[in-house]
Amino acid sequence: MNSIIIVGAGGHARVVIDAVRLNKLDIHGIIDINYSEKSERINGYPLVGGFDYLDHINPKNYDIVIAIGDNDKRDKYFSKVVKLGFNLPNIAHPTSILSKYVTIGKGVFINSGVIINSMARIGDNTIINTGAIIEHEVIIGKNCHICPGVKLTGRVHIGRNTFIGIGTSVIDHIMINENVTIGAGSVIINNIDKNLTVAGSPAKKI
Repeated sequence: MNSIIIVGAGGHARVVIDAVRLNKLDIHGIIDINYSEKSERINGYPLVGGFDYLDHINPKNYDIVIAIGDNDKRDKYFSKVVKLGFNLPNIAHPTSILSKYVTIGKGVFINSGVIINSMARIGDNTIINTGAIIEHEVIIGKNCHICPGVKLTGRVHIGRNTFIGIGTSVIDHIMINENVTIGAGSVIINNIDKNLTVAGSPAKKI
């Protein structure tokens, strides 16, 4: 794998840096999408510039890891990085447990303590955050954020651009459509239509 440039300089970037470092991968530097020419180091690694830094380097020599928690912003920069021709490797924290029968897209981040079981499928540019449990045959679409402590039981299907808040539980065979936001600590026992925000136990539209 090439030396890695991390896009994003907020709180999520600090978590991603730890996982990249624990995988013994080389970090070239950090890109701040709101760069103000301030000299700074994040977890010991330097800011190298704003996003336009990528216009001046060879995409064959570096891999990009996008470390932005917000789904809309992450989707925007994922598309830009792909157009520039950079590779986006998957990063899995060494303490995560993944079945060998899991299918994962590109640019996926899997944090510490995650368990992903047999025949699950994870779409491009998705975050599976700390301690989440993804059970057998779950399908997660592109550009989702599965927050810490989320539990998805068997054969759950999640559409693209969906955010599932911390500590949410989803019973088996549930369909959560695209562009859904689920509040923290929710319990999902019914299918959810696209473009909705829901919360509660059981979760209801808000």
